[in-house]
Formats: sequence, C-alpha cells, structure tokens
Amino acid sequence: MLESKGDPLSAPLWHFVPPVFVQELEKKALQTLTRETGDPNSFWHRWWRGAVSGQWLDWNLQRDIALLPDDIWQEGPKAVLAAIAEIEARHDLLRQVTDLRQQVEALRGAVLAPGAAIAHRGHNHPPELVDLPAELVAHTVPLLRPLQQAEVELAKHQPDKTVLRRLAGALASFADAVLRYCGKTADSILQEAAKSVGQQAGPLVKWLVLSASAKGLFEGVTHYLSTFGP
Repeated sequence: MLESKGDPLSAPLWHFVPPVFVQELEKKALQTLTRETGDPNSFWHRWWRGAVSGQWLDWNLQRDIALLPDDIWQEGPKAVLAAIAEIEARHDLLRQVTDLRQQVEALRGAVLAPGAAIAHRGHNHPPELVDLPAELVAHTVPLLRPLQQAEVELAKHQPDKTVLRRLAGALASFADAVLRYCGKTADSILQEAAKSVGQQAGPLVKWLVLSASAKGLFEGVTHYLSTFGP
C-alpha cells in the first residue's frame, strides 16, 4: 500500500476472513473488556472496532489518551476509564464549541455582508421584520469571545473551568434573549421559517438552528462542569 501511495491506517486490519482462532480470541477479549468496564460500548471496544475497520477514532482524542500520565495507567482500569471519560467529554465539548463559533461567525457574515439587508427584505411582512437579522445579531455576536476562549481552553489537558463557567453564563444570557425576542415576534418568525422550507435558509432560519445548538452546548457545558470538576 505504501508503494502504491495508499494509506495502511485507512485499510481494514484483515484483507480476508481471519482464522477461527483469531475470531475466538477477539470474542473472548471483548467479553473480558465488557466485564471489566461494565460497558459493551466502552472506549476500548470502539477503539478496537476502529482499528479493525480502518475507521479510527479521532486522532487528537487518541493522542490525549495515549499521553495520560503513567501514574494513572498504574492505578488500574477504573482510573484509566475515568480519565478517558473526561477526555472524551472534553473533546466532544470542543467540537460543539467550534461548531457554534463557526455558526455565529457565518450568521454575522451573512447579515453584515453588502446587500444582505436588501436581500432579506420581505414585502409582505411588517416593517420590524426588515431589520430583524441585525437585531438578532446584536444578541448573538457577544457569544463569540467566550466561545473563542473556551475553544482555546478545551484544547488543553486541563481547561480553566472559570472560562467554561463564563461561557455557560453567556449561553444562558443568549437563551434568555432568544425567549424574550421570540415571545415578541413569534408569528413573524414562524412565517419566515415556513417560507424558507425547501429553499436556501436565510439568516433567520440559521439563527433558529444556532439557538438550538446554543441550548445543547449550554447543557453540555453544565454537565461537564458538574461531572468533571469543581
């Protein structure tokens, strides 16, 4: 594969049906893992399935687990699994933070782009809907800084929990603004969302999607803080 410029890591471990004794060894090993972890879908099960299929788990995740301090490995399976659970939760949270940050930046770019205000005008909607995207951006843009800071921290082995708590507070403030705004303009929002079905989503629909992502991230941050740190 190397000579043909292929990638061995993306190929299945076996290019044929493995011998019966190998299959039996694998079955026994996975059963042992299930007993030790109490989870038939533990990290080690998922890691092995990725290695066998060539569809590996995220490499950054694997790197951080491989670099766990020796004293944790020496404590035994329970200590290692607890450390792995924290690393997996942190990486999952990092993906959510990055995704939401990108959504906020895309929404800001769509609204502030030249001609955006004209492109999204609706002649059959009340005047306040014309300036709707700009008002929503006013609620959304303040999320950028805490998202960026959290993104930096979550890439570390020991993220600053204070930064994550600030992000949770910013998300809570955003959610409150969403509820208050939707309460005032619910009919207009539903009309605009319905109009965009089957069409390219406008800023308003993107903002509704962003709101749902923010809610999920808030729940993820609070769960991480309550589970993995003071």
